[in-house]
Amino acid sequence: MKRTEAARFLGVSLRTLDRIAASGRLSKGTEAGSTRPFVVYRRDELETLKAELYKDRRVIWQRLPNDANLSDSVNFRLDSAYYHQLQELAATEGTSSGVLARRIVIRFLEAEPRNLELEVFRLRESIGAIFYVLLTLKLGSTPAEARKIVAETMKLGGEGA
Repeated sequence: MKRTEAARFLGVSLRTLDRIAASGRLSKGTEAGSTRPFVVYRRDELETLKAELYKDRRVIWQRLPNDANLSDSVNFRLDSAYYHQLQELAATEGTSSGVLARRIVIRFLEAEPRNLELEVFRLRESIGAIFYVLLTLKLGSTPAEARKIVAETMKLGGEGA
């Protein structure tokens, strides 16, 4: 696969592809072109690397960051200390800091709804327990009455949510 095709296949820039190859994670080959030879990569190596790069992602982002049709992009600045940490981590993974930042954001966004739902569920359980204690210790309800009131209240809260 040609260099540009390989970069597009992996979803990385040409420069990142060159860094990955320079780190030894991909082997380069050459094929004769009409005027000069050009760099090619083996498809099986690219597929293995792609699986490794995206192993913990459910959705693989196929578009390159410098794609002319890219209208849904985000640019932000980082404090220099965070930026240097990001660069160091990206270097250990054989990728660019931009690709790594994109992966981190996507992982966070994919994980957040599940974590938020769990936190809301735990919060509701805690509020129910506090309500039960308040009913039994301070308002004189029997444990059976308190359980019934808490269950009904939690049911109403679940329907309105």
